[in-house]
Amino acid sequence: MTFKNAILVLITGTIFITCQDKTNEINDNVVYAEAGDRELELATQEALSNLDYFIESFQSNSNDTNFVFSLKMDFIDGVEHEHMWVTVNKYEDDKFEGVLNNEPEIVKTVKFGQQITVTKNQIEDWLILNNKTGEMEGGYSVAVLSNR
Repeated sequence: MTFKNAILVLITGTIFITCQDKTNEINDNVVYAEAGDRELELATQEALSNLDYFIESFQSNSNDTNFVFSLKMDFIDGVEHEHMWVTVNKYEDDKFEGVLNNEPEIVKTVKFGQQITVTKNQIEDWLILNNKTGEMEGGYSVAVLSNR
């Protein structure tokens, strides 16, 4: 699968570990996209242009168990790429810390639940899920891939 990127689309409600009912069960749908996909590049640009909102929201609500904050980044293993979500639990010194919230299908250098550090230059997308209301903010790449 050289020259292709694996994109994991996460469906709200089945993908995030909720605070009350933690589980290792995930429901990922792997969607393949060509490297340089213009729509996904625009989605990343939009996510990055609104990253300060994500950071402010995380800092204001990180102790509220109704919210789940996630970042998408590209994991690379040789020539293979897999874009997966990290559930954020800490932000300090311009770095996010969290756990990988996907079961890798292609990349074998990381595993579900592994501690991950994400720097701002690695972020491709962000998502805020309100478990109480079911509302989602961000998820720009999710919107692109869901429309396909």
